[in-house]
Amino acid sequence: MKKYMLPVVFCALALSSSAQTTQHQETTSNAKLDRTLRAVQRQQEAYGLSHRATRAGGALTTADSLAAPTINYNGTRQSILAPLSLIITTQPNASTDVAEMLQQAGQHATRISATTVTARVAPEWLARLVEDQRVVQLTASKRLRPFLAKARAATGVDRVHQKDNLYTPFTGKGVIVGVIDQSFEFKHMGFMGEDGKSRAKMIWDRSKDYEKDLQSTAAPILDVDASKQTHDTYDTGSGHGTHVTNIAVGSKHGNNPYYGVAPNADIIMIPSAFAQDEIIEDVQKIKEYAEKQQQPWVVNMSLGSVIGPHDGSTDYDQAMDKMARGKGGIITAAMGNEGDQLLHASSAFQPGETKHLFVDYFKDQDGTEDDLTYIDFWGIDTNATEQFTITPILALTQNGNDDEDAEPQITKRNANFWKKYLDEGQILTGIDPNNKREYHYVAVKINKLLADIGKKYDDVIFGLEITAKKTNTTPATLHGWIYADAPNSAEFTELATNSTLESIKPDNLYIVGEGAASIPSAIAVGSFTTHVPKGAKSDEKEGTRSTFSSNGPWLNANYTKPAVLAPGSYIMSALNQYAPDFDQDEASYSSKWNNKTYRYGYQEGTSMATPFVAGSIALWLEANPQLSYTDVLDIIKATSTKHEDMAGKEWTPTYGYGLINVYEGLKLALKKAGKDPLTAIERVSGSAAPATFHTTATQWQVLFNNPERFATIEVTSLDGRNLYRQQLSSIAQGDEVNIDTDRFTPGVYVLQVSTSGAKIAQKMVRQ
Repeated sequence: MKKYMLPVVFCALALSSSAQTTQHQETTSNAKLDRTLRAVQRQQEAYGLSHRATRAGGALTTADSLAAPTINYNGTRQSILAPLSLIITTQPNASTDVAEMLQQAGQHATRISATTVTARVAPEWLARLVEDQRVVQLTASKRLRPFLAKARAATGVDRVHQKDNLYTPFTGKGVIVGVIDQSFEFKHMGFMGEDGKSRAKMIWDRSKDYEKDLQSTAAPILDVDASKQTHDTYDTGSGHGTHVTNIAVGSKHGNNPYYGVAPNADIIMIPSAFAQDEIIEDVQKIKEYAEKQQQPWVVNMSLGSVIGPHDGSTDYDQAMDKMARGKGGIITAAMGNEGDQLLHASSAFQPGETKHLFVDYFKDQDGTEDDLTYIDFWGIDTNATEQFTITPILALTQNGNDDEDAEPQITKRNANFWKKYLDEGQILTGIDPNNKREYHYVAVKINKLLADIGKKYDDVIFGLEITAKKTNTTPATLHGWIYADAPNSAEFTELATNSTLESIKPDNLYIVGEGAASIPSAIAVGSFTTHVPKGAKSDEKEGTRSTFSSNGPWLNANYTKPAVLAPGSYIMSALNQYAPDFDQDEASYSSKWNNKTYRYGYQEGTSMATPFVAGSIALWLEANPQLSYTDVLDIIKATSTKHEDMAGKEWTPTYGYGLINVYEGLKLALKKAGKDPLTAIERVSGSAAPATFHTTATQWQVLFNNPERFATIEVTSLDGRNLYRQQLSSIAQGDEVNIDTDRFTPGVYVLQVSTSGAKIAQKMVRQ
């Protein structure tokens, strides 16, 4: 496969052509529309001029869509006359009226909050909504992508639970865990109770590709046992959702070791098309169900995008953020798996300074000429001022050049040339109405560019020439991110050329996943490695951050992303045997239950780390159902295990606050629920069992789940001899007693805690 490097400086292809601007100033367009909808509006107007005369009444309808040109609708190629998926921001308390207006007209609309409506409308509604005084902003719903796991056919076991043993009555009982994902096996043994009935309280299959429909016909399934549906309607074939859900909430059956962190939590599974408007509706549905049942809830989201402002300011992020701000409702989100890729670049510019940024591009043999590479630039100043100009360039090496040290030659072409290769024929430039930051959006058809000129040159490198305006009064900083349509791939690269201008050096920082981790109140989760199978070819090191785990920081300094790392490499969990590409031979473990065989296998990614945190938070919510996002972040901040790579810092962009510690977090969750004065009758946590047991290499730890007047801790041998006894009084919820195990010889013992209202005993092993 030939390798092509493309700089982020849009170069002209013809050496003899003069360079002209290819930037389009969007600030003169309708202020209510985001950049995608402005492009749709321009295309509709242009198409309408040539076709309206043939239409009765002059109106274009969806019937014209097959003949109409297509547009890149936030990552999905669709007709400019196809239904539009929207996030509508309204005037305060106007959302109900707007939603009802659309519903009565036969459009799909859902009221989310006092100022937010999600909708799917016919194309002619775009102009109508622009003119509606109740509408403040119209945002095109972005199609996100799953942070796909990397399957591992390896030997060895990476337990879903941490290496230390945790014996606790907290199992997630009474907590809703919702998973928005793809490729579920709804009735896998991991989601069934011991009674043979499903633990899923709802399945809402949104996986159908409904681009041509105004209404989604899927209805939530509330009686899962009666349903004959076994898996997603439109299955991507990855088994991703099944694997993820089992990590968080998989049932414990017999001797099967691959159960979840919260094996008794209630489950909601939502196979998703990953459209932002749909995801907002999904979270709202989970929240409404949990509140109706008076249960706390956690939503797991292992999806996202690289493209976006990276500050949580989008209408989507803000709508999601509002739903996760109350007590007893938490969103966990994967950071992404791009930590080993150079998808980010940034630089400070003096007034009038010019620099180059280049793209390292890999064309897949199955790639098409219409495939796009997206480069999204954002300034950091929030003063609604444009401070940069950006022009496409090329760095070319002539065929037959035998000089191995020859530097690529920078070449510029005019705007007419670039109209063939830039989506919309131009770079889109403007000021974002939400954050008042400058943006430059580039979508380029690199495969088409290579097809046209690739044979003329040994190397074709695509790039951008970035210039800070001379009128700037202070230095200005610009950040950029890059992403290529699958199956191709692209990164930024530093490149020496014949130019004297600086080539910006890329990095792997600031890659907080857009669409999930970018929600301000979402707990952003990265991955660390707990196990590398013997003999496996891997760069991973046990106990350290996984190399693929995406890094922070975030452009919004008010939030720390990532928050925490959890086990995400070489994770064994449930597989979906109904997935189209399921291969039984790739399953590493099989378990027979109720006369049926179920499969398990290895995958890795922050998608695996995130449900570990979701399950952990479910345990904490069982102990304290009133925890808020702020409470959970405080728990993570206070209890996570600091890694030596953090060099004594409280937070770093690679480790967050450290490695999750479920036990210490549970202890603090219990303390946060404590009341004073404490009585033996008060069961603030709701647990009937008086204590949680935790073992380390040197200690047995007893954590009190409830406030108690009196308690007795005893350790006895298997033949009944009492070897340790301690009496306590006035015990607060979350208090802990540590018993050094070096006082006992190796063997098996019984650890027992007795209170005035309950008793619990557990066999413990002294190694």
